[in-house]
Amino acid sequence: EENFCIEWLRGELKAKEEANAELKAKVAEVEKESARREREMDILRQSLRIMTTRCSSNRQFM
Repeated sequence: EENFCIEWLRGELKAKEEANAELKAKVAEVEKESARREREMDILRQSLRIMTTRCSSNRQFM
């Protein structure tokens, strides 16, 4: 019976370690996607600044 408990606990430990590894992989994926979206937002902000600057400089010459 003691061996059964030990084997059962080892199985539980292995399952939890696998679940932990899967969760860490998902977290890494979400962080990567978040960084990609942040870069896209930065590019959009820069583009908006450029367009706003060009628009305001064109108005000065009218």
